[in-house]
Amino acid sequence: MNQGVEDAGVFSELARTYRLSEHKARRRHVVGRAVRRVEPLSKFAAAET
Repeated sequence: MNQGVEDAGVFSELARTYRLSEHKARRRHVVGRAVRRVEPLSKFAAAET
């Protein structure tokens, strides 16, 4: 969900400014940032007590 929302924001900005050719490169950055935010929480949730 986080990735989809952030990706939609990037896509809409690029579409508005007629720069859709940059979408693929920008998307990688957005997805990587979202994964870095979520990964520590995922590891915590998966940890055994």
